[in-house]
Amino acid sequence: SADKHRISSNMASGSGFGPEGEEEVRDLSEPVVVEQYKMASTIVNNALAQVRAACVPGAVIAELCQLGDRFIAEESAKIYASQKKKLRGIAFPTCVSVNSTLGHFSPSATDATALNAGDLVKIDLGVHVDGFPVVAAQTIVCGASESGEGVSDRQADLLAAVDAAAEAVLRLCEAG
Repeated sequence: SADKHRISSNMASGSGFGPEGEEEVRDLSEPVVVEQYKMASTIVNNALAQVRAACVPGAVIAELCQLGDRFIAEESAKIYASQKKKLRGIAFPTCVSVNSTLGHFSPSATDATALNAGDLVKIDLGVHVDGFPVVAAQTIVCGASESGEGVSDRQADLLAAVDAAAEAVLRLCEAG
């Protein structure tokens, strides 16, 4: 239900309080909120595609993170450009985690660590529009083809297990 997805607008308006001094709450029952989520999700999906395409052997992880963040900043600046008080941009910085690094790795700009063919790469990032966040993640094998060429049997088993687990969790989710 929409009540379960209420989000305070204090991130968007600065105060979070309406003219009567009561907290202003916005939710998915408002078409503008749904539209803001759609705008954020479009930017997230496109940023994820940009970073994923750049994950090739030899790519420097710090540069991949910068690529995602720069794309998000540039694209989010285009929406509501005339409304300076509308906050939008990075909700979760681009992270590229490799192999045994579980997640949320965002190296310093001077870190020269690069990807190798066969690395298991986890990409996650997020965008917000007016305080409404969308976060996405994807796991790939560096240098593998879309058909799976370049993926070891062990990696394929791991990716299949993760996919099955995610599907099982999604099936357990219920409204409310």
